[in-house]
Amino acid sequence: MLNAHRKFLAEYPERKLSYSLFCHLRPFWVVNPSLADRETCLCKTHENLTFIVNKLHQHKLVSHCNLEELVKEIVCDSQRKECMYGECETCKFTNFPMKAPYTPETVVSYVQWGMEERQRSEGGESVVFKITVKKVMESTLGDLVEKWNDQLVKFKRHNFNISQQFAFTRALKAGLSDNECKIHIDFSENYACKWSSEIQAAQFGGVTPTGHLAYRCAIHGPKCHTYLFLYARQKGPAAIWEHLRQVLTYIKQEHPAVKVLHFLSDGPCSQYLQRGNFFLFSTELHKWGFTQGTWNFFEASHGKGAPDGVGGALKRKADGLVSKRHDITDAKSLYRALIRAHSTIKLFYVDEDDIEQAVHAMPQNIPAVPSTMRLHQVVTLERGGLICRDVSCMCVATKRLQCQCPGSQAFSFLLNNQTPIQDNTVDWTSSEVIGKWCVVKYGDDLYPGTVMATDDSYVQVKCMQRSEQILLAYSR
Repeated sequence: MLNAHRKFLAEYPERKLSYSLFCHLRPFWVVNPSLADRETCLCKTHENLTFIVNKLHQHKLVSHCNLEELVKEIVCDSQRKECMYGECETCKFTNFPMKAPYTPETVVSYVQWGMEERQRSEGGESVVFKITVKKVMESTLGDLVEKWNDQLVKFKRHNFNISQQFAFTRALKAGLSDNECKIHIDFSENYACKWSSEIQAAQFGGVTPTGHLAYRCAIHGPKCHTYLFLYARQKGPAAIWEHLRQVLTYIKQEHPAVKVLHFLSDGPCSQYLQRGNFFLFSTELHKWGFTQGTWNFFEASHGKGAPDGVGGALKRKADGLVSKRHDITDAKSLYRALIRAHSTIKLFYVDEDDIEQAVHAMPQNIPAVPSTMRLHQVVTLERGGLICRDVSCMCVATKRLQCQCPGSQAFSFLLNNQTPIQDNTVDWTSSEVIGKWCVVKYGDDLYPGTVMATDDSYVQVKCMQRSEQILLAYSR
């Protein structure tokens, strides 16, 4: 408002208007910002690269700060997978050209989101934990330019995955037929249970009850526009498919013509993007009489959709019931309260004992699907069989699930389950893997190295190369 007032006085010097009166006469839609207006679901890859490009723009090394447009300057075609994945022989080694000369030794400061270790005392012992913070970094301008080029390689793939998955989702939804159904699923945040009135000890000295994690689905089809809200304490593959059991039963009863299911979700490796979910997807779906299915993963940090709105609507509904003297102390009471309130959202309740039984019945020796971390689509056409792809193929949106487009890889759990494989799954999203040794396969060669950084989809590794003295030396 202060800047607007100064601009107003500069444009209309003949008008004498005080700042207080200027604020009083502001339009009704101009309001003070609140905490609710903050962006709290931003993408770490986008944000960190934006901080870097802003600093480069400040030094006049780039002409603008639009990341998507800057990428187009170093690739042949931003819509071509080979170029954006660094597989094009023409542009895969192209560095971004700086727009002006610079002194590499110049020291600059910029901010980055990252992990930081903290310590706290628990039971007289010091415990180390890690949190995400925005840190001020210092480096030379030459190192910053090098980091910019390194991060741009990762961003090209990231940006292509985003646009491809969104384009596929739009095409899939627009072309659904009578025998198809699209299911968008996600886990919500905890709902903090509340009493309609509380004593002081309940707020400060007692234990606040917390509702189970909400598992919600958004189903879209030609005759099916229903939202489901289910409760879960666990979020593993067995729990996911115990919830989906009720969803599949509902679809079979209400829409018997549906034979093909298309799942949409984000890709956390502890829930959907892992061997356990792939195994159940390729087996359970056919047990229920569905002939084909696809599971499509949005790019990390870019998977918001209808389920997020469903969860928010039900939480607001529950808070409204609490304000009308309804006690909501656990998941069961929340379910009953929402049913009595005649919610237009279809509600199911999943018993915790059923989830525990499903978890215990889950096979332990499941073969790993190759290149799981980079997959964005898996297709099942027969029991135990999968077709895996880096990005969702548009052929699926046009009803050609059996396409043989380049990049498709077949995998069968039935052929691989004869030789049990010990479950040595590594949680690459955990900060505990940073600094650990690993082996990277590039082409037909193997390179030992240490893990430098991780996120939901990528792992940065410092590898080793052969030196002139036949010794192994570090190289970024």
